[in-house]
Amino acid sequence: MIISIIIPTLNEEKNIFKLYEAIKKKFKCKSYEIIYVDDDSSDKTQSKILSLKKQKKNVRYIFRKERNLSTAFLDGVKISRGKYIVLMDADLQHSPNDINKLYNEITKKNLDIVIGSRFLKNSSNYSKSLKSIIRLLLSKLFIAIINYLFKLNVTDPLAGFFICKRTSLKNNKLLYKKGFKILLDYLIVNRKKIKLKEVPIKVNKRHYGNSKLNIKIFLLFVRQCFFHLLK
Repeated sequence: MIISIIIPTLNEEKNIFKLYEAIKKKFKCKSYEIIYVDDDSSDKTQSKILSLKKQKKNVRYIFRKERNLSTAFLDGVKISRGKYIVLMDADLQHSPNDINKLYNEITKKNLDIVIGSRFLKNSSNYSKSLKSIIRLLLSKLFIAIINYLFKLNVTDPLAGFFICKRTSLKNNKLLYKKGFKILLDYLIVNRKKIKLKEVPIKVNKRHYGNSKLNIKIFLLFVRQCFFHLLK
């Protein structure tokens, strides 16, 4: 059984090899593929992916002009071969060791999705800087609003790290498909049909690269909420 790990990238040239080696070292399941989906990076990310592909048979890739994490994930799903699909960031903030937690939970308990939550009791966040602390507090505020508006009961519906069954993605035609919050889309569309669980994860300090969060992404998130509220 193959596990497909989808990693959207945008200017992550210094992380491509590091993340691959970290997954190889930490993920205990040996039957997996890694799919890099690059959104028109302006650095050497694509050449690094091509170089890695020449060396590793389980590496696949998509190079796109569009910059949209949600469709990057969905495009990765289209070429994936796994029964289970993982989404994780390329910047090493998500620990490859935590993929084991996600995989063990979804297989042992026959769930549809397992979310890596930043806000459970045993979660660990890199939040020493004032900027990081403010960002976490804002995330918690948004999450409280989201849970109220959409009748969810999830500690981290904005997470970018999860594993789901391929079969649970059948309703993707109903997704908003814009922005960076594909998990929120998935949860709203499938909230009455899926079995889910959250597990605590460790969020590391970003090694290289910059945060993609900006006002444009925030506005897309607001539009995404209105899209679902008005349906």
